[in-house]
Amino acid sequence: MSNRGWVQAGVAVALGAIAVAGCGGGGAQPAVPSGLNPASAVPANSLLYVSASVRPRGTLQQDLIQVIDQIGGPKTVTELNSELNKHSGSGFGKTWSQVKPWLGQRIGVAVIGLPPAQFTEQSLLNYAVLILPTTDPSAANSYLASNMPKSTTLTYKVIGNYALVGGAYAVQMAAATAAKSSLASSPVYRDLVGRIGQGAFTTFFDRPYPILKLETSLLAAEATPPANLAEIKSGLRKVSAGAASMITFDATSDTLRLESASAGFKATAGSTAANVGQLPADSWLAIALSDGLTSSTTLKSIESSFNEISKEEATRLGTETAGLQFVTKDVLPALGPMSLSISGQTKATVKVGFALTPGSQSAGDRLLSAVQGMLGKRAAQLKLGHDGNQLVATYGYKSFGELLAPQATLASNPAFRQALGQLHAGSSAELFVNFGPIAAITALDHSAKDAKAVKVISHLSYLIAGSDKGSFELVLGVK
Repeated sequence: MSNRGWVQAGVAVALGAIAVAGCGGGGAQPAVPSGLNPASAVPANSLLYVSASVRPRGTLQQDLIQVIDQIGGPKTVTELNSELNKHSGSGFGKTWSQVKPWLGQRIGVAVIGLPPAQFTEQSLLNYAVLILPTTDPSAANSYLASNMPKSTTLTYKVIGNYALVGGAYAVQMAAATAAKSSLASSPVYRDLVGRIGQGAFTTFFDRPYPILKLETSLLAAEATPPANLAEIKSGLRKVSAGAASMITFDATSDTLRLESASAGFKATAGSTAANVGQLPADSWLAIALSDGLTSSTTLKSIESSFNEISKEEATRLGTETAGLQFVTKDVLPALGPMSLSISGQTKATVKVGFALTPGSQSAGDRLLSAVQGMLGKRAAQLKLGHDGNQLVATYGYKSFGELLAPQATLASNPAFRQALGQLHAGSSAELFVNFGPIAAITALDHSAKDAKAVKVISHLSYLIAGSDKGSFELVLGVK
């Protein structure tokens, strides 16, 4: 099999979960696939690790099918499986039929380090390894022996109940890794798993410091280093050498969940958690951003990025665009804690409220003046002004007080409380979407081409995002 063939095989394996979920695997079932954790064969100091469930079993498989069918409608998984088979061709079915008898429930990919000398795609591949747990090492070895490309770049080895494919060095290091000295047993990996759990479907783990350090050195070595190199270096100093982060994806019969956690990153001084619970109770869209935006490092980083874009646009167009000038000279200096609320179930009852606590009074005044100038006569449709130290813009509200000090807040809304219950105890919600009112609005006025989107929205319940002490959660609820 060629290198391209191995890429196609990898795609086939990754998409096998859909095939198994949609048709129950088809034919006689082999022994229960290996449930071994691929991370137990990955060196503990690896920089990057990704695992995925390619053969979900039991309730995991049932939950995946149910939640997909709830969003897309009955038999959505069956239809997806049919489309997959139609577009993947005979190669997919052949590869999957050969791999399925011995492949485990999860697979993993790891980058165990960075090349010490010249950094190229080929040298990086020497540090990458694919981990395939198996209950039939003999079958795995036979398949790999028959299908591995005749190449000096890739190699393979079957050790115990793991088949390893990748660069020679990475395979050698993974083969020498014992479970007790693996990534799965490392303190930082176990800490992150303990905080957010190991994703039933997908887990992503990385150690960013070596990667960011390499990126910084490459940027510094350029003939013309980027203007924001100082900010990049400052950001690197906020990451400890042992820092790590993890992202997981999971599903239940009525939720899809994305979670992340990190360790070894310096917290932004003075940053407090945002909370949408204090916004009006009837908000179907509620967003709150914290004062982390006002940190000098964050502002300098954002400003440098926009200045780079501004220079490129000025060079291309011969002048700096008004939109970029507005962002860099009016918006960025005024950034601070902010919130947005949208409510109402008909066009006549829609209300929109935005509040910003600017970094300084003068910056807030400048932004207000710029917005009024840009809107012109249209500004009369909105209420714009200051309320104490906040810059406020509303539509549909009789007064700023209805937005800033509502008689009832989201914290008392049953739909919000249900969604908040999906987050870890102590988490502060920064985003909330209630799809019930949105479905009511879209049902009133939509074209035939929007019918599918309207149908999907009607099957959704809520979307909520929150954070707590270095962890973040995003949960989508379905009906």
